[in-house]
Amino acid sequence: MPPTVRTEVGCELAFDVDDRVELAVQVAVATTAGAIQTERLDVRVDGRPLGVDVLDVDAGGRVH
Repeated sequence: MPPTVRTEVGCELAFDVDDRVELAVQVAVATTAGAIQTERLDVRVDGRPLGVDVLDVDAGGRVH
């Protein structure tokens, strides 16, 4: 049996805005990436956790 390969990928994005805004970001593991064991997206505003919705979009992408 071949050895298991585990890869971890992460990123941090920061946005500075002066007024209320709706942001739509497409940052997620591609469904073509193979077996995904865990996936997590944390969004914070001024250090406080913020709920995230997943929007239904065409072309197989996920928009949060």
